[in-house]
Amino acid sequence: MSKTNTNTTPILTFDCYGTLLDTRPFYALIESEARKAGLDPKEATSAFCRWEDRLMYGEPYCSYEEILRKALAWCDWEFHTDVFEKLHAKALDVHRNFKPFADVVPVLKQLKEKGYQICLMSNTTDELIKAHHKALEDLPDEWLSAEMTHCYKPDLSFFRQAETQWNLKNRPHIHVAKGYWWDMSPAAKMDWRAVWVNRSNEPVNPDLVPDAIISDLTFLMDQLS
Repeated sequence: MSKTNTNTTPILTFDCYGTLLDTRPFYALIESEARKAGLDPKEATSAFCRWEDRLMYGEPYCSYEEILRKALAWCDWEFHTDVFEKLHAKALDVHRNFKPFADVVPVLKQLKEKGYQICLMSNTTDELIKAHHKALEDLPDEWLSAEMTHCYKPDLSFFRQAETQWNLKNRPHIHVAKGYWWDMSPAAKMDWRAVWVNRSNEPVNPDLVPDAIISDLTFLMDQLS
């Protein structure tokens, strides 16, 4: 999936985690382990997210599988425990088995019927994105992973590689994502049209208003007319 795309078919690029796939089972796993260790579950998930961000954006590139392990290990260090790093294998398995939100597959099928090319852009590994592709009933046409780009969104290199890979400057294109900092901000810098999937009903940043805001994918078709 690395050949440059030169066709002019309308294309939609999608973020994966939180946009198409429900990641809550992973955070539920961390919270469950935190409770067993007598920790505040929300503090544990917040700590994981902080360490994940530090490892993604403050260190040289390494695979998401390794970032996951290191972030869990740093949680053990922060809380003086010996429980989180042991979750690594189970955490990877939870990631492999992420399921789409209920609105996702029916909308992806509609998009395919209408002739849209569907491509994924995800901060993950090739192995995981292949599992996600199956969960999405093999509907996406292509993908770019962090393993392929050797960087993580919102690094503009990820977006530039996507632009080149799929010939985005020369075809109708919309980027669809839940992540504001990870996707809406770099999409604006790239001058991409973008739709924010605001599943959590978060406030809009007045300094960065997306082209459209929807609560889930059932409203996406209205933005394509």
